[in-house]
Formats: sequence, structure tokens, C-alpha cells
Amino acid sequence: MGTLYLIGLGLCDERDLTIRALEVLREEVSEVYIELYTARPKGLNVQNLERLIEKKVNVLSRELVESNYLLNRAKEKNIALIVPGDPLVATTHISLILDAKRMGIKYRIIHNASVLTAIPGACGLHAYKFGRTTTLPYPYKGYIFESPYDVIKENLRRGLHTLVLLDLNPEKGSSMTINEGIEILLKIEERRREGVIRNDSILVGIANVGSEDEIIKAGYPRDLIEYDFGEGMHSIVVVGNLHFTEAEALVYLADAPREILEDA
Repeated sequence: MGTLYLIGLGLCDERDLTIRALEVLREEVSEVYIELYTARPKGLNVQNLERLIEKKVNVLSRELVESNYLLNRAKEKNIALIVPGDPLVATTHISLILDAKRMGIKYRIIHNASVLTAIPGACGLHAYKFGRTTTLPYPYKGYIFESPYDVIKENLRRGLHTLVLLDLNPEKGSSMTINEGIEILLKIEERRREGVIRNDSILVGIANVGSEDEIIKAGYPRDLIEYDFGEGMHSIVVVGNLHFTEAEALVYLADAPREILEDA
């Protein structure tokens, strides 16, 4: 009987793997897999990862990860699935270990940094003042999904910030841009007219958090929709009620308009 290892890659590339993860990948497992459908960090190069761990790395599709493919392999040998960020943030991977438990297959989790923990601090916002996280998907055949708007609305009602994760573009291998995300939110606001995304709303755009080319920019929707955040993994924070230390951090760390200091 083998063991299934779920290993967090971290935020950016293979250099973010923990020492514990490297030991397992080099010494404990015979097969290594990676999934890149929940996130695809801009700096990640699979060939560099292979050189680092001295093993071939197989990229798995969502269909294979969500099937019994990995579990069947783990019945006979030690295998590892590398996941961008932390391995248990995506519900797919929680289902994987639940299935392993039901099938009597041993598993081990090696955690790492996630955008859910990195972004609040990178923006200078208080982590305990974030409400429910939401994902903004691409429109499908002209239909715009409005559930993220409702999540933002409820968080704002409670004075809380909202982390908006942006959908992946499978054709480009990168996330929806911050500009595209704001445009979608404004279209929903135009239809709903509930004052959730206003002209004076403070948003924060975060690109490639934790990397050398990290960009964090706060401002009003009309300003950020024109801002060049470059390529890579993008996210948005819709800001709720600000503590004065958060307002100061946004001004000095994210170039937010100075007038937010007057309201905090």
C-alpha cells in the first residue's frame, strides 16, 4: 500500500516549495503529478520543477484529478500531487482525501502559502475583517453570473472586505485580468443598481502576489479599469469599512487616493 501526498507549491514557482516538500518529492515518491487548472502561477516552469526535484512531473487535467486515477496509483506506490498555493483550498482536493480515507489509502498533506492568506497582509488589510471569498467566472454564452455580486453585497453590509478570485482563461493559461473583472462587476451593478460597486468604491487589484513583479494598486473602479497590471494571476479586493491603520496602509502600500484617510 502506497501513500498519496498532496503538496502545496506556494504562490509563485518551484522555489516556493518547502524543504519538507522537497524531501518528499526527491526521496519518498516514485511518481509526481501537478494540476494547473485551479491556478497557474506566472513564474512556474514545469521543466525547472523537474530539474529541482530530479523527477518527471506529469500535468494532470481536472478530469483525471477528479477521477480515481491518482487513488488507484496510490494503492501500489507513493505518489505526489503538487497543487498551486495550499493543497486544501480547492474543494476538489478535499474530495480527493475523503475518497482516500474511504478506500483505506494513506495520505499526507504538506501545506504552503495561499493567496487567501497572502493578499490581506500584502494589501495592509486586517485578515479578520474579510468576509466570504468569492470567485468571479467568465460570462457563459452571454450570461453573467451574479452570485459574486451578492457575496460582495452581504460582506459590505457587515462592513467586511471581499476577496474576489478571478476565473482562469484556459486558452491563455492565465487568470481573468483585474480590468476584465471590474468590467463584469460594473455590468452587474448597471443591471442591479443596488449600490454595491459605486463610483467611490475602493477596490484593490493584486497581480502575482509574492513574486518579484507583484503589483498592488488601490483606487476607484474608473481608475483601476484602465490600469496595466500585466500578465499572470490576478485578484480583486472590494474594500469594506476601513480601520485607520488599513486606510494608511492602502495609501502607502497600494497608492490609494489620500482622501480615504479622512473617512477612516
